[in-house]
Amino acid sequence: MSTSVVASLSVGASSSAGNEVPETEKNVGDAENTYILRPVFQQRFRPSVVKECIHAVLKEELANAEYSPEETPQLTKHLSENIKDKLKEMGFDRYKMVVQVVIGEQRGEGVFMAARCFWDADTDNYTHDVFMNDSLFCVVAAFGCFYY
Repeated sequence: MSTSVVASLSVGASSSAGNEVPETEKNVGDAENTYILRPVFQQRFRPSVVKECIHAVLKEELANAEYSPEETPQLTKHLSENIKDKLKEMGFDRYKMVVQVVIGEQRGEGVFMAARCFWDADTDNYTHDVFMNDSLFCVVAAFGCFYY
């Protein structure tokens, strides 16, 4: 027996870079680089808070979901984007958020997942959450990497 698994990855920085101003239109008094090497304590990536956010999104979106191989790719993309947007709203300034969502059919088989990262253990962190119902399982991993 084989298990169908679909994964989606969403990456984004939590700064408001969408409104880029051309170099010629910038004000002379605009602030320069801050050279901040560590995040403010209140803005550090907090795994417990992030896990609660992920869990709430998964409960809301997947409460009555049924596994469908045709719809799962769109669902993983929707979930990863939704979770990434919620994390950006939490105020983790200067963090790049990476959200990985894996959804598979529930057949009673085991699944092992692993991730390896090269990061600064003082500023970067991650968390994960698992959601299961009778039809599917969903594993979400969220990584927060600080921009220097």
